[in-house]
Amino acid sequence: GGGRMSWEAFRERYETEHMPSLTAESAAKIQVVFGLVDRILHAKRLMDVGERQLSHLAAALRMEGKSESTIHSYLATLKAILNWARRQKLINACPEFPRIQRRRKSGSGDLMKGRPPTDEEFGRMLAAIPHVIGSHGVDAWARYLEGLWLSGLRLSESLDFWWDREDRLHPVFPEP
Repeated sequence: GGGRMSWEAFRERYETEHMPSLTAESAAKIQVVFGLVDRILHAKRLMDVGERQLSHLAAALRMEGKSESTIHSYLATLKAILNWARRQKLINACPEFPRIQRRRKSGSGDLMKGRPPTDEEFGRMLAAIPHVIGSHGVDAWARYLEGLWLSGLRLSESLDFWWDREDRLHPVFPEP
């Protein structure tokens, strides 16, 4: 034990002894996680993957723009890998993993990216327009916000909305 085995030898052992028992989907995810450990942590030995390195891995993934949900998923996979190493007595203990704050879920089970404003909050937003942008363009901003409000589009979706490209987010009108 103790984790003195090389990371490369550990990966090979895990891939030959444990991965064949997993689904193709799990095996593919594990390959992604091994790739991240190689690319970001440059681990030489199994014992090189400890608390500090796990925290660095999460931070590096955030810097690359990965969502908290994706980071949580990758770390959960890595934790399962290291727990297998512990059960095989290749390491004495599994390191502590950083806590990832996952967003609350909506009623449908999807991760929420916020919530729609209440009627009262929306009224305050409209009233605040002149204080935020000055007097020029108030009507255009009010129409834009009302369009978001009525359509249910997120800001990012509205900025990627097209009238004339069917390969992008676009309106679909019913046939008369």
